[in-house]
Amino acid sequence: MPEAGNGRGFGNFGLKKTTFRATLKSLQFTKRLTLFNPDMAKSPTQSRAPASENLPRKLLLQPDRFEQALYQIADQAYRKRKQVTIAAVSVAVLVVALWGWWEYSKRQGIARAELYFAARQPFSNASLGEQKRLRQGIAGLEHFLEEVPNVALSVLALLELGASHARLQNFGLTPSL
Repeated sequence: MPEAGNGRGFGNFGLKKTTFRATLKSLQFTKRLTLFNPDMAKSPTQSRAPASENLPRKLLLQPDRFEQALYQIADQAYRKRKQVTIAAVSVAVLVVALWGWWEYSKRQGIARAELYFAARQPFSNASLGEQKRLRQGIAGLEHFLEEVPNVALSVLALLELGASHARLQNFGLTPSL
């Protein structure tokens, strides 16, 4: 019988011989537990899990909890395959619809920005006179507001339109320096 102090005996665990033997008989891999493996006793983090190299092949081939859960999910999906198919198709249609709506919104925003940029072009045309530039810019901004009435760029267009009208009305009133 091994001694109590070397890590292999049952003196360290406070068990009687009969209890210890009953426990060992109930386990299929008696002395292969990590608890009784002297090499594992030297590791800094002692694990009570069995070492895989010491387990029998039959025990190693048994599915773990994750595999069992996956098998249960696959089994339920197979049993209710019509409902699962309907749900999968519904989710796919929803994803495609959301993606299409997002792309449409993005393209609409780009089109509005291009229209706003085109409406502002006369303001930066240096070949035109000041009054003609303001009149063409006002016409472009009014066209933009007719096309795109309620977006954030409409507020900018309204502000710029008001400033352009004020400059056009005050064009002849500016004092000469």
